[in-house]
Amino acid sequence: MQPFDDRIPEEIDDTAIVGFLGHVYVREVIESSVGSNQVDTEEMQAVSRVRERLLQLIQEGESPIAGRPAQIDERVKNVLALPKQTSGWQQRVTVLALVAAVLLLVASSFFVTSLAQQHQVALGNPPQVAADSYILPPGKHGSLLISDMLQADQVSRSLLQGQQFTQINQSRMVDGYQVTLDRAYMDANIVLLGLYAVMPYAPQADLDGQKDQYFLPIQDNHFRLTAARGVQLPSIGSSAARDMSNVRHEQKGVLLGFDGAGIQAAAAQVALNFQMDVHCQGWPPNDTCPKTVNFSFTLPFHAAKQVTTPQQAVTQNGKTLTLERVVITQSEARFYMGGWTAVLPAPTPVSQSAQPKSYDEVWYNIKLSVANKTYDLCTLMTPLNCPQGARTGATSPRHRSVQFLGDTNNRAVYLHNDQAILGFSLLEPFNEHGKMSITITKKLLHYVRDTATAGYSANPSTMIDDKSAAPWIIEFVLP
Repeated sequence: MQPFDDRIPEEIDDTAIVGFLGHVYVREVIESSVGSNQVDTEEMQAVSRVRERLLQLIQEGESPIAGRPAQIDERVKNVLALPKQTSGWQQRVTVLALVAAVLLLVASSFFVTSLAQQHQVALGNPPQVAADSYILPPGKHGSLLISDMLQADQVSRSLLQGQQFTQINQSRMVDGYQVTLDRAYMDANIVLLGLYAVMPYAPQADLDGQKDQYFLPIQDNHFRLTAARGVQLPSIGSSAARDMSNVRHEQKGVLLGFDGAGIQAAAAQVALNFQMDVHCQGWPPNDTCPKTVNFSFTLPFHAAKQVTTPQQAVTQNGKTLTLERVVITQSEARFYMGGWTAVLPAPTPVSQSAQPKSYDEVWYNIKLSVANKTYDLCTLMTPLNCPQGARTGATSPRHRSVQFLGDTNNRAVYLHNDQAILGFSLLEPFNEHGKMSITITKKLLHYVRDTATAGYSANPSTMIDDKSAAPWIIEFVLP
């Protein structure tokens, strides 16, 4: 009677050792490195070839987990000249040596490649990729980074929840950087584009934000959106964010907003061309951008809209303001008012030679009232004080790996490019009808001289109504 044998099946059957160790190594080491979003280099191609060979050895035999021995490839036996009659402990030692050699070869290749990549990152030389390869294939349901940005923007949030964005997933490679037009939306008020770039370096290689600072610029002089017949749509806002969840490739995203009022679409689909300068160098406005990415695509035109032209004029304080047009789409409600050229004079600078103890700055608060609801449209001193979308604001991202990088000063919107007719937007769905009114109140922000700093300070929360000026109240009916 043989004594009790506590060896596992892989210790008893030599060929199962190869299958077992190869199976463990492939799952826990090779796939954790090569199976990630890593750039193919010569070293990693070598590792991949060894990995494929190990997988082939496993696939050509039976599963050791099921209790059936895996077969060793006949070519491997010939190369290593294993004695056909060897048995017992000598055969097991030989097979174990074979397994150790194979695993050591693969592990060393991976280790050397990893060190080389870390060294390149430390030197500031990101690994390069082939011109026709993608670092990160675009996701079917869109980028997590872009989703967080859309959730943070007032206009985009409701459109995203209503699944109104069109997934585009067009990618372009620029010097190893992958730029993807993720998704977009268009109606008669606004066009929104979400883009992101996958960088050929790890997030820890750009802790100070200098590498990606100007790769996707959000200054509106670096991107252009053109519709049919060469009509260029004005930029009205942009914001940027980064995602650091991929340990090998930092991602940067931009959300861009354009004024859609110039689109006169009769078809359900509109052809668009988008160009964006990348790899900008220097400081705005004197930066230079040697590379440009180009995207040509079509978007569904969400034509559902309500247009009303009240032409209601009210004169107060010797100034006339006129509600010219109201355009309501599923993205926002926009109210165009004329007469602002006379109402908003240029600010008067305070004299440095004769500084007063205090002075008042003039602002205008604009409210929309309907039924029992009141909406704040804007409080402005200049047209740039009124947001038009594509802003992240102070909203926190949904995922911890995402960081908002800020936004630009939004551009104003004008009716027919007439800067006397300024557009004010309610950045949310608007479904009200009937009698309503817009009230414009003149406000004063009081500045007081600070003797310690020789400057002026003011508390915006103490802005008060100008008692000497009557408010403009424009009443109209929205069918």
